[in-house]
Amino acid sequence: SDICDAGAMIKSLWTIAIACLPLAAMAQDATAPADEVTDEERCTELQAFAERVNPTLPTALDNVVEVFRVSVDCETKSVQYEKRLNVDRRSVPPGFAERQLAEHRAIHCGPEGLARLHGWTAIDVYFDATASRLATLVASPADCPETDGG
Repeated sequence: SDICDAGAMIKSLWTIAIACLPLAAMAQDATAPADEVTDEERCTELQAFAERVNPTLPTALDNVVEVFRVSVDCETKSVQYEKRLNVDRRSVPPGFAERQLAEHRAIHCGPEGLARLHGWTAIDVYFDATASRLATLVASPADCPETDGG
């Protein structure tokens, strides 16, 4: 399909959101339950995750998106995924960042999410094919809505 076709692009962007789940899950799988681990231990686990995954990157998530770097900042308790959309920025539909932010927060503020369960901030930084920044998505513990029962 033609990437400039709005319908095809929206379908691809939905695929991006779904395709990002495995990376989020890998980071979450790399971590033990929140109440059993100190911040220092969590940092060590996440740094080990980044060291394991970075040599395998870039990894295509679909025909448009690839993840090319994962970094961990223990001081700010954040994990950053850098992703490239292999398209011209003019073909990215309006509202891209808003839709992706909603998906990003749904993943990381979910019951097993990095922000909700572990208290860490998850950041996705999207670039276009020319390495120009398109969007920065942040899901911090403060971004996660309160839940019933804690």
